[in-house]
Amino acid sequence: MKPDETASTYLLRAQEYSDALANIGEPVKEKDLVMLVISGLWEEYNGLKSILLARQAPTSFQDLHGLLADHDFMIKKTSPVVAPVQAFTTTSSNRCGSNNRRGRGNYNTKPGGTRNQFPWASTQNTVYGTCNRCGIGHIPSQCPNHDPNTIRSCPQPFANFAENRARTTTWLPDTGSNNHVSHDLSSIDSHTPYFSEDVLHVCNGTGLPILHIGSTRFYSPTKMFSLSNILHVPEIKKKNLLSVQKFCLDNDVFLEVHSSFFAVKDNTTKVTLFTGPSNNGLYSIRLPSFQRLPKVAFTTFKAPSDIWHQRLRNPHPQRLNFMCSKYCLPVSSKITDPFCNSCLIGKSSKLHLSTSSFNSQKFLDLVVCDVWGPAPVSSIDGHNYFLLCVDDFSRFMWIFPLKRKSDVFDVFKQFLIITERQFSTKIKSVQTDWGGGGGRISQVNSILQLSWHPSPALLPSYK
Repeated sequence: MKPDETASTYLLRAQEYSDALANIGEPVKEKDLVMLVISGLWEEYNGLKSILLARQAPTSFQDLHGLLADHDFMIKKTSPVVAPVQAFTTTSSNRCGSNNRRGRGNYNTKPGGTRNQFPWASTQNTVYGTCNRCGIGHIPSQCPNHDPNTIRSCPQPFANFAENRARTTTWLPDTGSNNHVSHDLSSIDSHTPYFSEDVLHVCNGTGLPILHIGSTRFYSPTKMFSLSNILHVPEIKKKNLLSVQKFCLDNDVFLEVHSSFFAVKDNTTKVTLFTGPSNNGLYSIRLPSFQRLPKVAFTTFKAPSDIWHQRLRNPHPQRLNFMCSKYCLPVSSKITDPFCNSCLIGKSSKLHLSTSSFNSQKFLDLVVCDVWGPAPVSSIDGHNYFLLCVDDFSRFMWIFPLKRKSDVFDVFKQFLIITERQFSTKIKSVQTDWGGGGGRISQVNSILQLSWHPSPALLPSYK
């Protein structure tokens, strides 16, 4: 990082180098690019560097833009009256490093035993830049020329803290603007110089010069909002204009305007995300004096296997074991086959019906009959019901369309005549239920002296 270079320019230059290497077929991994950028920061960023290096998850290059911008903003806008609220959490590692080397990190004097402190850092061909103490390629915290008084047998505990940003910015929603415009550069978190000759045209046709372009973000209690491509125009006369169309498009929201206030609502759920007042006929989005970043808590609690069994909707123990190992779920006990009432109730079922004692020996010993209907749509010929007759021995099926349910009796008598003439034998037994058309068929059994077998739906064990 050059002496007269800002953090935004420094990141822009690093991105240009990365793009140039990618164009010649030698792309730089994002995590390596982040490490190079962090190692080249000034000493005033040491606090931020410690936090970034202590993270278990890698920091993306895009997030690094916002973090450096927030750091610069807090340095410039420190208030002597109200002290920023800080919440500290400390973490210390129980592993101790070898005394043969100094600095943070765990080391082993055996070949191949070096262990990286930061699990997200690349382990192959990693270049950390130039140390500002000895000029060798490593980060200053790993420099062997540290002050001997700072040598520790164990890694020094690090502190993660969340801080409030002191800022008061008012944005005026403008439906006639196609870009966000700000007169104050400090209201833009991440910005770069604007080298184009384009100008901002206002109502009277005057073209105002654009000096910078950047982005910022602010938070409601439930959502983060981003403002991208903000034009820095100092001659806009102390106004910050918010393009309504661009704001709604970038954040998937819509603006609802009332006589005394306006509301920003989610485009999908229609839930109100935040509201703003109307002052002297102008609607304004006023960021609070201390814009609170979202609260994040990094805690780990190992739950027993039966709790995970319930959380994951009662999977099989083998499936639960696979999910816990693949996704590194914190399980405090060995995964066994749990006694789960929900699983027992969900998987319980009645036993199958016992085998029937009646066995058909030949054709038409038993005919099963049922009436289906009414159909949701009538056929072309006006049929709404169907009489279904199945021979138990051959599984041969007859289907007779019916216009009315009362036609079952007449159609069944025709069915008896047809089968007796065609197969030269008589039907001995009929199986039906007592509901609907089955009641009429039972009359046929008594008239034609047919035996009747109850349908399984009428058996007590089937109910």
